[in-house]
Amino acid sequence: MRLKRIFFFIFYFLLLTLSFLFAQNAWIQTYAPFNADTYQTEDVIVCQDGGYVINGYYEIYDPPFYDEKWGFLIKTDSDGNLLWAKEDTVNFMSESESDAFVETDDGCFISAVSNMWGGTALIKRDSEGNREWVIDGADLYVDSMFKTNDSNILLGGRYNTFPTLRKITQEGEILWTQDYYLSGSGSGKVRSVIQTSDGGFAITGYTSGNGFDLFVLKTDADGDSLWCVTYDGFGDWDEGYCIIENSQNDIFVSGYLRGNNRIYYGVLIKFDSEGELIFILDEYSSNHFYCFFSMVDTITDNKIVGYGRDADGRALNFYNYNGESLWDTPLPLRANGIGDKSLQIIDNGFILCGKSWGWDIALVKTDSNGQVTAIDDEIIFLQDYKLSNYPNPFNPSTLIQFALPDDVKNPIVEIFNVKGQKINQLRITNYELGINEVVWNAEEFSSGLYLYRINSENYISETKKMTLIK
Repeated sequence: MRLKRIFFFIFYFLLLTLSFLFAQNAWIQTYAPFNADTYQTEDVIVCQDGGYVINGYYEIYDPPFYDEKWGFLIKTDSDGNLLWAKEDTVNFMSESESDAFVETDDGCFISAVSNMWGGTALIKRDSEGNREWVIDGADLYVDSMFKTNDSNILLGGRYNTFPTLRKITQEGEILWTQDYYLSGSGSGKVRSVIQTSDGGFAITGYTSGNGFDLFVLKTDADGDSLWCVTYDGFGDWDEGYCIIENSQNDIFVSGYLRGNNRIYYGVLIKFDSEGELIFILDEYSSNHFYCFFSMVDTITDNKIVGYGRDADGRALNFYNYNGESLWDTPLPLRANGIGDKSLQIIDNGFILCGKSWGWDIALVKTDSNGQVTAIDDEIIFLQDYKLSNYPNPFNPSTLIQFALPDDVKNPIVEIFNVKGQKINQLRITNYELGINEVVWNAEEFSSGLYLYRINSENYISETKKMTLIK
């Protein structure tokens, strides 16, 4: 009996230590640096000094329409503490959006901004956010940027209605411009660009065809086309959002297909380096959502991680190189970043940007499983649910108690394992103001650390930890 008690305390201590380590490595920070009604993030990068920079735009509303829209660039330290926030106002634009950016060799930043009514610009800032120059963008509407191996910058977007690549120096001098007539009327846009291991480039986006079609284009180092593949999904609007190369030199593309019913279906496609199709995954053939705005390759363990959503909301989605789903990890966000580089690998985990439940800028650091649920318990997202469970540790059942706001819609209790996989959910029925409770019976589950939260159509709670010991 004494030996069993000692084992219990050792096991519980190890779980608490593991929980503490998770808490140190995963966090969420939110920012509202401008007098805005809502924010939209695009991309995030890991800076040379270990900090992070996020771009996007904010909107000020004058119902029923928005009144102003301006791009922004913000910088934080490595713990997500805000260092500076700058607006991307341009005197020859009535408003702007920050569409993409890169960090230069000397720690400065170059942003591509545009106006939906016409006009583009490039803005260079130093490491403290001070402007060094603003130049006209020469009518290239940029969606993606990439710093090349020769320390120049590749811009991908639309020029004269055509999908276009442009290479510039870090001082904004144009080296070359290549536009691509791919199908139909030729109109389209580059949504994502990377440099591949052979020194060339790979891009994806959309081009006119049967409606608009998703395309994948491979070029040499001068932007000359080597091969191109177009994909017509359901005859309406099909679009590639993100392209990456894995450690085996294969190419993965994510995006969406829109049917004539105006419903969007995610798609994940794999090609070899010569453009031969390996597989296509879409929602007609599985239960997963493949519309990732950003993807990364973990390299060391042969996984592709997509940042988008699952059936319940925003999520990180993990796959092996064969396209087999490994797990999905839910994220406490209202919306994801919409840039092709809104997800990055950092410190055996991930850093990503998005929109918080309070409509603000969100920066999220996760562990290697994509978990942000192990963050400090003092962080509360939108509502204080007074969430707790008793007993804790428990075997085999525990009583989960919580308070609900009076306007909550269809609340459920979600339960996750330490990988972030949702393993159970409990419907909350006949709830009322004050303390409510449900019982979770974990008889069929093994000993370990579990995580739980309240989710609903309009609110999400903090996430708590509980320990099952059998």
